[in-house]
Amino acid sequence: MKKSKNVLLVSIVLVALMMVLSYIFKPVIFGEYNDIQHETIGYIDKDTIITQKFKSQFEILDTVSVQFANYNKEVTKGTLKTEIYDSNNTLIYLNKIELKELADNSEIRFFFDPQYDAKDKEYTIKFYINNLNKNESFTFYSGTSDNVFKSEKKISAEGVISIHQYGQRKSYFHTFLLLIVLLILTFVYFIIEYKNKKIKLNRFNNLLILIASFINAGLLLLIETSLFYNNKLPFLYLILFVVLSTVLLRNIVISCYSKRIELLFLSLAIPIGAMYLLYMIPGEVPDELFHLNQVLKIFDGNLFFNKVNNYQINTRVNSYIKLFNALLNKTTISFTNIGFTSGYISFLYLPCAIGMFFAKIINLNIMWQLYAASFGSFVVYLIVGYYIIKNIPFGKYITLVYLLNPMLLQQATSISCDAMINIMCIFFISYVLKLKYQKEDITYKDGILLSISAFYVLISKQAYFPILFILPLLRNKLKSSNKKSLALPLGITAVVFVIVFAVFRASSIPGTDGIGNIIDGVLVPQSNISELKYVLSTPLNLIYIFFNTLYYNLDFYIMSFAGSSLGALNISIPFYITIIYLIILFISCFVYDSEHEMKIIDRIVFIIAFVITFGIILAGLYLGDGTRRDFLVLGVQGRYFIPCLILILLCLYRPKVSLKIKNYSFTLAITLVFVNIVSLLYIMSHFLR
Repeated sequence: MKKSKNVLLVSIVLVALMMVLSYIFKPVIFGEYNDIQHETIGYIDKDTIITQKFKSQFEILDTVSVQFANYNKEVTKGTLKTEIYDSNNTLIYLNKIELKELADNSEIRFFFDPQYDAKDKEYTIKFYINNLNKNESFTFYSGTSDNVFKSEKKISAEGVISIHQYGQRKSYFHTFLLLIVLLILTFVYFIIEYKNKKIKLNRFNNLLILIASFINAGLLLLIETSLFYNNKLPFLYLILFVVLSTVLLRNIVISCYSKRIELLFLSLAIPIGAMYLLYMIPGEVPDELFHLNQVLKIFDGNLFFNKVNNYQINTRVNSYIKLFNALLNKTTISFTNIGFTSGYISFLYLPCAIGMFFAKIINLNIMWQLYAASFGSFVVYLIVGYYIIKNIPFGKYITLVYLLNPMLLQQATSISCDAMINIMCIFFISYVLKLKYQKEDITYKDGILLSISAFYVLISKQAYFPILFILPLLRNKLKSSNKKSLALPLGITAVVFVIVFAVFRASSIPGTDGIGNIIDGVLVPQSNISELKYVLSTPLNLIYIFFNTLYYNLDFYIMSFAGSSLGALNISIPFYITIIYLIILFISCFVYDSEHEMKIIDRIVFIIAFVITFGIILAGLYLGDGTRRDFLVLGVQGRYFIPCLILILLCLYRPKVSLKIKNYSFTLAITLVFVNIVSLLYIMSHFLR
């Protein structure tokens, strides 16, 4: 053992030294810089001169190109003269092209003598468009960089031309490869070092890990953006990242050896969740700006009523360069009142509102406030997730993998009611199981906690109401306990829910002036009541629609549940990553972690609750606002099943036939880190533009 440790220590030192040397002596590789946004700058008139400056992205620059379009119209006449000047205003390229020789949407490349030491130097390109026929169209594609645009003759649209660059740049690939090897060796060293040591992790340790995780996530973001936008690797940031990553890896190893799955959850969820929170730009999660509107209503003093001002952000931030400008007050972000009324009960947004409230107190700008709102959701996810795993009597491995689902993590670190709905529904399920299998009687504390979680299930999306059907599992427990300890809190919860829901619905359903017509609007809009009655009168058709939908869409539901498409459903995660996650989730259902086992009747109750919830989700989308087609339900996403799918997974756990896998915690930790890191890299690449 000691010999292995010494070999690892020597290996770590050598790899660290090689990483430093690879940073100092960087190899040069060929590359290209693509700035095309597939949007045109507008129709260009004849006899136009366009001058634009751009900065070289390469140490050696030898080619630039532009992409042009003619709106599918043939250009029969006209010339394009191009001049390129270096930073000393010396002409390095001159050429003239007949426009009729160019195909629509084609790329024009301009080759010139290699420009050495060109990195970050400013070059100027001039376009002279002459003799273009009046009715023929010619234009360039625009770019994302802050290039300077001016024209001696005004064109029909403002914008900048995309300058696509080709050249040679210094590569940091070997540095990052050695960094990965260094972290792997460090992880293995900690596994050997702490194998027979017992180190207690306290709450103060978790606070330090939280701080270190956000600093580390921020460092990685700064490193990646510096590489992408400037092709520079900040060495100090890299060293700090290695140090903090080592601290986080040590914490993961200690948590694995502690055999407390809830501590392992925190050691994984804190650093991974911090990266999801920082890397997913606020407003890029589905419906996030709509949910933000509900948070702002709380600041208008509305926890119950829904007829209040509605807002939207006036500037979309969809890239890291725009994000940094917004965080540094270089871009003005503000809210605009759009006078639209809709939404969920505001109790679901309290964590977000609290986070935003503290950001407002210290006078942070709006983009920081949005991050603070997401942080509020994240804190609730961590705290409640910890107690979910701690309380649940069996299926701890299942729950750990479930809570570290990329899709669930995305929702848990966003401004969304889904953050509260997902975690509170799962907490309710875990607490019912805790009370059922604990030896102690049910106390008033248990009743209050169960009632609070039940309240959140009630005020969440109405499709999740059947999750409450698992409450009868406590019937035998109540016989030996004080019935008031559970009946009183649940009764109070029911009364409060009726009052809150009645007031909310009365203030939000168009055409109602009281609570008389609330029931008509609970599941579907008023306009769909006649269709609902027709569907219910032909139940066989409804059953056929559901089975037909499952036949065509079940694979999509499963894949999207596991996070195959993140962001605004426009960030595709590799297929193999989703499959790896689903496999480890399925295997965890059969890995031993407790002697408790559900009875057959309890499994049936869980399955019924899931099937009814599943059916209501499909019915709601079929009859409500989703896209409808005959005999097929469209508009349903896998994330809708996050609050209830765990019911089925827990039914699969059977201790008598389960697997006893040695050091399974390490297997889960490595797999979940890999799955989420790859997902996060794809998120980062999406916003690096």
